[in-house]
Amino acid sequence: MKAERAQSGIFMVIMEKDNIDEIKRKIAEVQKDMEDKGEYIPEIIYINGMKQHSASNRNYKTPEME
Repeated sequence: MKAERAQSGIFMVIMEKDNIDEIKRKIAEVQKDMEDKGEYIPEIIYINGMKQHSASNRNYKTPEME
């Protein structure tokens, strides 16, 4: 955001593992640091990027790792 001289922004987090508590803790630390420096804190959007079962295939089976 500094390089673009942006006045606002969005921070997107795509979760590939089920570790949202750990990620939120780390982001909270960064936000605290930004707040202490008087910097703009962007909105945070969390996206579930984990593998999901197919909604259109009722017989879907998760592939096994070999």
